[in-house]
Amino acid sequence: MTGRGRVAATAVGLVLVAGFCAVRFEATTDITDFLDAPGSAMEGALSRRLSRSEATRTMVLSVAAPDLALALETSAQLAASLRRDPVVAWVSSGPDPDLPQTLETLYFEHRYQLLSSDPETSLPPRFDDRGLSEAAAALKRALAGPLAPLVRGVAAADPLLAFPGLLRRLQRASSPALALRDGRFVSPDGGSAIVFVGTAYPALDSEHHAPLLARLEQDFAALDAAAGGVLELEMSAVQRFAVRAATAMRADVTRIGILSAIGIAVLFVVVFRSVRLIGVASLPLVAGLLCGLAACLLVYGRINALTLAFGGALVGVVIDYPIHLLAHWLLEDDTPDASGALRRVWPGIRLGAATSFVGFAALAAAGFPGIREIGIFAGAGIAGAVVVTASALPFLVPARRASGTTAERVAGALSSGIAWLTRHRAAAAAVPAVALLVCALGLPGLRFTDDVKALSPVDPELVAEEGRVRDRVLGTETSQVVIALGRDDEDALARNDRVAGLLAELVAEGALEEFRSLHDFVWSAALQRRNEDVVRSQPDLGPRFVAALAREGFKPGAFEPFLASLDARPPPLRLDDLTGSALGHWIRPFVLPRDTREGPVESRVALVTLLRGVSDPARLAAGLSQIDGAVFFDQLALLEAGYRSLRRAAGIMIGLGIVAVLLLLWLHYRSLSDTAVALVPALLAAGTTAALISLGGGALNLVHLFGLLLILGMGVDYGVFLAETARQGESVGATALGLVLSCTTSVLGLGLLALSSNPGLRALGATTAIGVISSLLLGPAVLAILSRPDRGSPAA
Repeated sequence: MTGRGRVAATAVGLVLVAGFCAVRFEATTDITDFLDAPGSAMEGALSRRLSRSEATRTMVLSVAAPDLALALETSAQLAASLRRDPVVAWVSSGPDPDLPQTLETLYFEHRYQLLSSDPETSLPPRFDDRGLSEAAAALKRALAGPLAPLVRGVAAADPLLAFPGLLRRLQRASSPALALRDGRFVSPDGGSAIVFVGTAYPALDSEHHAPLLARLEQDFAALDAAAGGVLELEMSAVQRFAVRAATAMRADVTRIGILSAIGIAVLFVVVFRSVRLIGVASLPLVAGLLCGLAACLLVYGRINALTLAFGGALVGVVIDYPIHLLAHWLLEDDTPDASGALRRVWPGIRLGAATSFVGFAALAAAGFPGIREIGIFAGAGIAGAVVVTASALPFLVPARRASGTTAERVAGALSSGIAWLTRHRAAAAAVPAVALLVCALGLPGLRFTDDVKALSPVDPELVAEEGRVRDRVLGTETSQVVIALGRDDEDALARNDRVAGLLAELVAEGALEEFRSLHDFVWSAALQRRNEDVVRSQPDLGPRFVAALAREGFKPGAFEPFLASLDARPPPLRLDDLTGSALGHWIRPFVLPRDTREGPVESRVALVTLLRGVSDPARLAAGLSQIDGAVFFDQLALLEAGYRSLRRAAGIMIGLGIVAVLLLLWLHYRSLSDTAVALVPALLAAGTTAALISLGGGALNLVHLFGLLLILGMGVDYGVFLAETARQGESVGATALGLVLSCTTSVLGLGLLALSSNPGLRALGATTAIGVISSLLLGPAVLAILSRPDRGSPAA
């Protein structure tokens, strides 16, 4: 096939791969893909369901003003605007107008089924003669109290006041810290109007929520200006943290990307006197990214955004391939065209790609789905980049080469420097000696951190505002919860009944401050029937209570509806009855979304209980261990535990990858010195980088580990190209120039991330910059030390 035909075939192939990616592209930002350690699938699945739940998608707005009427008017205008927003699923600024009727319809006929969580113990004393006398007296007092209109409406059918008791319990459960003013939610101190907003997208979906929050802030700014600047808006919203982090990271990447592009463009113009060659050199990288993306979409049907970030960085090692080809094409007279240059560097490209592929394949064998996905992405990316480099790149390079270039002068200086090191091996040995000294000083004190918050810190003012609103409105947290799992609604509700009983005991013991549970709204059918059975088992309950009422001055004939209700047997109240009603906004946060297509944990009914003030986690865990299907879930602790396991697994996979690369190099070279030239600089560079971080007072995190993996990949490439040059007895000038250019582009492309305000990006950038520069310095030094006399000077 002609060169033009190979280019055309490569282009068609890339277009097909790009088309596949465009058609099948689906991305996720779910971090739990990276935290699903072997044996912890349930925790990961529950975490994913929590991240999609109504509770995390609900924003709470608190509008304050010197005059509550002004705050209420402002909140009403905001609520009206939000209801028109396509990102918003629902808005609630007060009880539903139909709520009283809904409550009566839902609960009144079930009032005797929802009397007590422990009916066999607590109900008989209420229904003995003394208890009934007290109930009759309570009815008389209630008819003279503030709730008299409500009591008069139900007294004939419910003289036990079971329904008003239910209403009080529901009010505490639905908005425990809220008051009402003119049918609107206000804070307990009466200074703020409260609005609840449910969004249609998961809380971490910053793409949809960024415009929503911008519109909200714009609307409020206009209202505040019209009011004279006296209004204050505070929010509790996971969405705001996600948007703030994504916006800051996007700004950093854009700014640094522009600097990187300018730097690389200047570098290519100075060295190659060509801007066109930037596109040529970028083609293998583009191909690698497309192939990596296509592989993940083919295997998983979607790709995690973290895979794109970390996998894309690892695929960045392929930039070495076109740079070395171009350096040899530019400098070596015996390679008349780029095809000849490719033949010259092909052994190094082939072996370097093989070592990278083997190293990344170790990630693909990891037990963590996220690490495995990164390994698949990087491995497929390496393979795609090598194919494109070999098939198309030589035929895209111009036939004419500039002479007397800066590249020739730089290559000559580098060649002379390596020759000098070869003649003065003691000087060459000083470079790895310094690296070893740094390792000896820094590695013993190496620390690791598993604090996920350190990777993306949030504005402390934002955190404080979040806390104020949650304390003001919700009274509980969503980071610590208990989840009751069941095969169906009834099974889950039965377990949730037992969970509520345990938590009530813990509150009484002082081991828990408070909790909010679906148990306040609905019980299992079994518990409801137990209540009904206890009521029906009381001898002559109706006549005895009517007699007690008569003794308090009531007319016995007025309670015929009550006597008739004792014979009624309504079906138990169901969870579905509530979720589709006007109570749905208050019920759905306690029910995690199900997905029967994903797996056994995702398909089970999961009911959430929100906790506050867990002072004795061991006591809580011990109690829950006695309830099958009940799980205490601390999201922050889970993240840190998963992160810790992930970091350790990544370290093990990197170690296995190093062993695999060592074996591959040994099988290729069958020479200890050549193997050392290829591998030792990378190992020393990685160790030096880790040691410098330690000496600087830092602790290594997961991002540092991926940076070290990138260093190892690039460092081994550097060593392989040097070893191949020495084995072939060629001048090292072109290879050394290629190394300098590869190092410079890596520093410009990734190292500049050290300027980011995001700690994760900053860690990756700093690690990469230190590591690739160390690899560049160590490679020629180790080559000079281990050069074999029978091959002559490597600079010859």
